[in-house]
Amino acid sequence: FIISFVRISNMKKSYDKFMKKLGKGENIEEMLKNHLEKVEFVHKQNEEILDYCRKIDNDDVIGERILVLDNVQDPGNLGTIIRSALAFNVSTIILSENTVDLYNPKVLRATQGMLFHMNIISRDVVNWLSTIAPLGIPIYGTKVDGGFDPRKLSKTEKKKFVLIVGNEGNGVSSRVLDLCSKNLCIPTNIRVESLNVAVATSILLYELGN
Repeated sequence: FIISFVRISNMKKSYDKFMKKLGKGENIEEMLKNHLEKVEFVHKQNEEILDYCRKIDNDDVIGERILVLDNVQDPGNLGTIIRSALAFNVSTIILSENTVDLYNPKVLRATQGMLFHMNIISRDVVNWLSTIAPLGIPIYGTKVDGGFDPRKLSKTEKKKFVLIVGNEGNGVSSRVLDLCSKNLCIPTNIRVESLNVAVATSILLYELGN
């Protein structure tokens, strides 16, 4: 699968159309030849950078530090989570079927290129969790309140894990939470109802790495 990674100041909607067509798997050289002249740029400090590279497809779970995204919708959040996952040594990210498109242009820009260093696959989360539950890997859901303080996890509980974070408005779905061995909750000031999902994910991954 061939995609382009872009660093350009401000892009108009014409570039988004280009990315959608590219996402269908068309050859990038041909796409650039036929469509690049149609892409309109808003110049800012004379910055124009367009590059492309190949991301190797993979459909397997790698490693034992797995992050699952259950219906995360904001592309900026997904991009930030990918960067944090790489920073804190997650081996595989699993996207639920209803999570925002990995190749959304805003996701690509938010990852700052880290997309190409992370194993990212899509799964039916409920079915996948059902298959790994007997393997004894801790499955950690996340809740706004009433969960377990991640700082109290033992080193053994942090050695390998599946961490699940959920939708910005609704959190992790009840069907998924039912399959978790423990639900984690980040202690916060009582005036703060909840944290942004990308921020919360970063904190949890940091704690699981300690």
